[in-house]
Amino acid sequence: MSNERVSKISHTGKIPLILPDNSKIDVNIHNVIINYQIPMHIDLRKVALETSDVEYERSKGHLMRRKRNPNCVVKIFNSGKVLVLGCKSEEAARKASRGVARMLQKIMGKEDKIIRMRNYNVNNILAAFKFPFGIKIEEIAKHYPANGHYEPEMFVGLDWKFDASGPSGTLRVHTTGTVTIAGAKSEEDVMECARKIYQIVRDYKCMDRYRPNDDADDDSVAAKETLKRKARNNGMSNIVPKRPRTYDAPTNPLSYSDEEDLYDI
Repeated sequence: MSNERVSKISHTGKIPLILPDNSKIDVNIHNVIINYQIPMHIDLRKVALETSDVEYERSKGHLMRRKRNPNCVVKIFNSGKVLVLGCKSEEAARKASRGVARMLQKIMGKEDKIIRMRNYNVNNILAAFKFPFGIKIEEIAKHYPANGHYEPEMFVGLDWKFDASGPSGTLRVHTTGTVTIAGAKSEEDVMECARKIYQIVRDYKCMDRYRPNDDADDDSVAAKETLKRKARNNGMSNIVPKRPRTYDAPTNPLSYSDEEDLYDI
């Protein structure tokens, strides 16, 4: 992956993708999870006292710190293990990891030594995108039983897993054209998943769900949805609420049967 692409998506978490039919979609990266190891014992209480935006409870065995640039959450364990969550790109996760490692080196008084991050690993990348057409996921599950798994009783989406030779990641395909990717190990795997799944779903377009105006401005679509919601709320405010259902008590006087008198004798 080139540095140009990394710098382009390092702040927005959005990767443009041109499909073979010259249509354009945006692949949005929502979360990058990485972990690595620092080869030293970390005093979590000392770190909590000398830093800000931290949450530390001794019983949990780790410290949580929120970073603003880049925006993410960092979990630090006393064994030296560090977990970074919430970044929008691999470059942002790498930047946050180096910043945390440098902070721990200064707090623990190891500035005169060389501290390296060991076992740096990308655990998971969560991404999503939307095709400009609907998808017949029932037919895909019927024609690709080895890769697709569809259980409408459990979930509305189709779970798709590529072969061992394909990119890493599990996809969930919806009839609206939305696809989510989880378990990818790199941004290149995310893009490769998007390209390969398009080759499958393009033969199962659902024309009755096709909306040519889906590529309109997001702000205008959001404004229309807001107006619809306000109109719906105003309409509901004029409806008189229904009276609660009550059961009228019988008006007849209480009477006793003659059988009770027989048993009293």
